[in-house]
Amino acid sequence: GCATTTITSHYYNYQLTHDASHALTPMEQNHESIQNLKELYPHWNQIIVLTKIWCLQRGILNRHDGLTMEHIALLILYMYRTKLVGPRMGPPQVMSALFKLLADT
Repeated sequence: GCATTTITSHYYNYQLTHDASHALTPMEQNHESIQNLKELYPHWNQIIVLTKIWCLQRGILNRHDGLTMEHIALLILYMYRTKLVGPRMGPPQVMSALFKLLADT
């Protein structure tokens, strides 16, 4: 088979972060944006809660070297936007993809 590698740069990573943070900014200010996000990704809330519980159990939530709720939301949004996961996938499948993403990064 043909192995592919992803080449990233600081600019590319910055753009991803900028786009994702731009997508999440209205979420804090506008309830309608939260509803749109939930409609696009039906298991959004369940995945956020499961990830938060997982982080809490490992002591990495809101730590200086851990994850915040914003980090979790950005990671999950990134996975949906890059099609690492799809809207029809259930929470356990999305969690597996998140663990793989974290292990591979």
